[in-house]
Amino acid sequence: MLPGTVLLDQSGFLADSLLFEPSLIDRAKRALPNLSLTELRVRYLGRPALERQKGKSVDLAALESSLRSAPAASKPKVLIALQDSQDTAVRFFSHKGLSYDAFLQFAGNLCERYAPVCDFTFKPHPRELNTNVAGARRVNHLNIADAIAQASHVLCFSSGVGLLAMLLERPVGHFGVPQYHQCAAVRAVRSFDEFDQFLQTGFADNRESAVDYLSYADAIYSHVNFYSMSMRRILDRDIYARYDQVRIASGNGVYEHRAKKAGLLDPKRTWPFRALSRSVRNRLKLGYHTFSDT
Repeated sequence: MLPGTVLLDQSGFLADSLLFEPSLIDRAKRALPNLSLTELRVRYLGRPALERQKGKSVDLAALESSLRSAPAASKPKVLIALQDSQDTAVRFFSHKGLSYDAFLQFAGNLCERYAPVCDFTFKPHPRELNTNVAGARRVNHLNIADAIAQASHVLCFSSGVGLLAMLLERPVGHFGVPQYHQCAAVRAVRSFDEFDQFLQTGFADNRESAVDYLSYADAIYSHVNFYSMSMRRILDRDIYARYDQVRIASGNGVYEHRAKKAGLLDPKRTWPFRALSRSVRNRLKLGYHTFSDT
């Protein structure tokens, strides 16, 4: 997900969601504002991410300048974005049983085989800082946005880093099955042959698909402020989100709850708010949702 956002989705869970069918995104395009990637970067990259980042916060002006003036690299610079191995998106959204451990082994094999022709870096997940990728240089001192900007390609398992990479105009490869796997701007990379094809991919070839996908995500994600509160229950910390703007999406439109105003993708049909369970409605009424660290 994008920084400062949460998706409230009753159509399916993560990559099982029905909200990201290409046909639905295509239908929604006619009702969405025409946002540029620059506008989307300004909207999201200055916001706090769910996970705390090492390194300074993003300098948007410097980042924009680097994106405009980046010289052509002599060889591809591949960032390998690591995840929490116990995360639900990791444990339940692999491809044909190819586990996260298989991804780490594949990443190590890529570094060994392609060392003469690629520069590899990796950024560990904040909760698994001891994870390593042999043959790749650790860039944990960088904010994730800066780490992406310094790369030419981004490879991950099923991480939301893929969305940030699209936002920063980088080709995205995935080993697992992320929520955005149906977006034409990303590609599966699970073999040396697929990695060869990935290296030949330029972002400009799929810019329109990336802009469509990110504009749609901007329309259906709820906007939140994350904060932590020690509960002394599970791993000593839970993550909370205070909603600035609540959006519930369906194939018919988006229900937006903010100061009693509504915004729709399809103004003729509103997904009924009363269809939500009472517990979910109560949480929205209070403006809070809880995310456990476990």
